[in-house]
Amino acid sequence: MKPGVSKNFLAVAIAVGACAASVAFVRGHQVPNHIDPLAAQTMDMSTIAVPHGPNLVSLASVRYEILPVTSSHPGVVAAENVEVIAARVPGRIASLPFYPGDTVTPGDVVARLDQAELRSRVAEDDASLEQARQNAAAAKAAVTAAKIAVDDADTRVQMAKNAAIEARASADSAVLDVQSAQIEQTVNSQTATLAQRSYDAHRSTTNAMRVMTMQEHTRAQATSDEGQLKVTQAEDLRTVALAKAVEAAWAAKSAVNNKLAAQNALTITERQSAAADAEVDAAAAHATTTKIDESYATIASLAGGMVTQRPVALGSFVDTGAVLLRIEQIDRVRLQAEFPEAQVAGIEPGSAVDVDLPDGRRVSAKVTAIYPSTDPRTHAATVEAMVPNPHHALLPGALITMTVLSNAAKPSGLAPAAAIVDRDGQTGVWVARPTVGRPPSTHRYQCPRCGMIIDASEAKRAGGRCPMDRAILEPVSYRPADGKLLAQFVPVVAGRTIDGWTQIAPVGELDTDLPTGAQVVTAGAVGLSDGDPLEAKGSMP
Repeated sequence: MKPGVSKNFLAVAIAVGACAASVAFVRGHQVPNHIDPLAAQTMDMSTIAVPHGPNLVSLASVRYEILPVTSSHPGVVAAENVEVIAARVPGRIASLPFYPGDTVTPGDVVARLDQAELRSRVAEDDASLEQARQNAAAAKAAVTAAKIAVDDADTRVQMAKNAAIEARASADSAVLDVQSAQIEQTVNSQTATLAQRSYDAHRSTTNAMRVMTMQEHTRAQATSDEGQLKVTQAEDLRTVALAKAVEAAWAAKSAVNNKLAAQNALTITERQSAAADAEVDAAAAHATTTKIDESYATIASLAGGMVTQRPVALGSFVDTGAVLLRIEQIDRVRLQAEFPEAQVAGIEPGSAVDVDLPDGRRVSAKVTAIYPSTDPRTHAATVEAMVPNPHHALLPGALITMTVLSNAAKPSGLAPAAAIVDRDGQTGVWVARPTVGRPPSTHRYQCPRCGMIIDASEAKRAGGRCPMDRAILEPVSYRPADGKLLAQFVPVVAGRTIDGWTQIAPVGELDTDLPTGAQVVTAGAVGLSDGDPLEAKGSMP
């Protein structure tokens, strides 16, 4: 072997022997509860429980309060009022004197359309209205004439009816005369017959008797002939009377027909007159509409404000509804932002709001309105604050951030900020639990050789053996005297810190894990384990 190699081998052997001797020395002189430096490098020292009396700690009480909640959301600046100047009739723009940035006062004429065509339409409609009125007057005159014709026809009908009645009476009288003449003729005929028989009976008697009967027969025959003539005359008169009665009846019927015709003519003329009146009304309405359209050619601002848009140019032709100007009132502006409906429940008119402006300034205001509906897509409602804007520093459309201070829906737990600790990456607080009624603790283990007491979690990670001498750990089961305090770690979610107090929310149930008045450790929590006895050296309310 070469001399250099022999020297290196000898040096290594000496170093190994020295290390072995050191370990043996440490093992031989180790005392109970003393931690092996080599093992200490591989274990969590915070889990080792020091085997002495109660830990001296400072305590404070948990309290619950309704805390103000701040909610911040982006928003925009909107004008207090917006007036959109739009064309109400089509036409060519003849005047548009205002530009963006100009200030308009109420009543200012902001636009005019060319009125030549409108004036022509007004004149045409006036002429149509006048013609309609003349037609209506002629129709009314025709109605008057038709009414006179109806009255005249009614008079003629009455006269014809009277004539028919008289003719019928004359005919009836003539019939009676014929009947009377016929009766008289019958009597005369019978008398002549009797006289003839008497003459025949006395023909063989004396001449005087024959002459007498002959005279009687002659008189009777003359009377009979005269009666027959009367009958003939009466029948002629009856025929004439009946003809007149028929003629009078036809005249009455013709008069009635003429009256009906006159009434129909009156109905037609009345309808024509009504139609003419309707045409007058329509022409008048059309003329009024045209005059209104003519007035629409001159457009004035109602509210005034600042011109923010001028989308059209002078001389261009616009249709009805085309936007000519946009005028916004910005002496006061609306600051608006969308807030989720869950947060809107704690906001009300008058709630304080801070607004971060585009120039970096922050202004304070009050909520003036909460819109009563939410967007079905975002489930958010608009929260609005009205603020003065005398110098027009805030322009519509500018982006802002609104922070609203509202009341929480339920109380929040508060603990001193010093009580918030971290154990194995989990945030929580150490709570001092009274021992009254608690079962024996079995959350720690002890080495039977060295007497070291370690937490259950570390014992589990060490496989149930002591990290110093690898002896099997034994569970420690004991119960401190009643009235003592034991440490218990309660995981919490920490929130905002206000004036040294931190908002906490237990991971478990609110009332059981951290009830009101629960004592939490604010000092002396280093090295604590679940179940460690505690002794308060100071407390705060």
